[in-house]
Amino acid sequence: GAGAFFGGTVPRASINVDGRYLSYNEYAYGAASVWDVAGIEVFRGAQTTSQGANSIAGAIIVHTKDPTFTPEGAYQLEVGSNKRRRASLAYSAPINDDLAARIALDYSGRDTFIDYTSPNLAKGHSDQDFMSRTFRAKLLWQPKDLPGFEAKLTFQHDRTNRPTSESAFAPCDELNSLAATMPSWNQRSNAVVLDTSYDFGNSIRIYNQLQYADVASHRVIEPITSGGADIDLTSVSNESRVTFGDVGEAGLSGVAGLFVSRKSTDEILLLRGTSVFDDEKESLGLYAEATWQF
Repeated sequence: GAGAFFGGTVPRASINVDGRYLSYNEYAYGAASVWDVAGIEVFRGAQTTSQGANSIAGAIIVHTKDPTFTPEGAYQLEVGSNKRRRASLAYSAPINDDLAARIALDYSGRDTFIDYTSPNLAKGHSDQDFMSRTFRAKLLWQPKDLPGFEAKLTFQHDRTNRPTSESAFAPCDELNSLAATMPSWNQRSNAVVLDTSYDFGNSIRIYNQLQYADVASHRVIEPITSGGADIDLTSVSNESRVTFGDVGEAGLSGVAGLFVSRKSTDEILLLRGTSVFDDEKESLGLYAEATWQF
């Protein structure tokens, strides 16, 4: 509601996809694709010391599949009731001896199962049907002339649409609604992540991850002056860290790192007039840990 909007709602649990933390509206009204995913880690309870802000309720870490130097591919098709449909494709192959690429596409959608029967329904440009579209491309560079070095570039584009909710009036089994309005959320995001690492071969390794994303979220309602909203967010972050030694072996091992990020959001809410917000968040994290194995 408007109270949460005015308060600058943020996630209480974080979702990180290949190094990028999803914004609140992506978290609540988006649809992060689990197609072509290598693994999902779920951490319960407060994760602030390891994941930073907005993870007091836990963290979900999603790792998508990397390019391979052996060709591989997969696809799936799905149809069902309420015009449910899904089409997914993934393919990975080497470009040359040093460079490999991977692409993944995932589209899914369905019609809402609610029938809006009110003659006073103000639909306007709102869309109560579900749609999710993801395109991801990755390049992996492992130069033979520079052993121990690796660079990976990831680009992901997401587009989603869904209603604020699906709810029926009594008798609920008839799946009818007399609501006069049902806002929908239309979102678009683009993200670029650059990962680089170098293993010196003497138990010292350095890593760096640079991330940039822009997200546009639109609350669509009729009339637009009864709660329409535009939320435009840009985020940039960089994490550098060095590890030394081998955990579990005799001697000294550890890690040290630096994380910086900045998020800037421009928001417009059309409710009892026009409200304009400028929301900026900056984060700095410095960490280190050392272990001596006797």
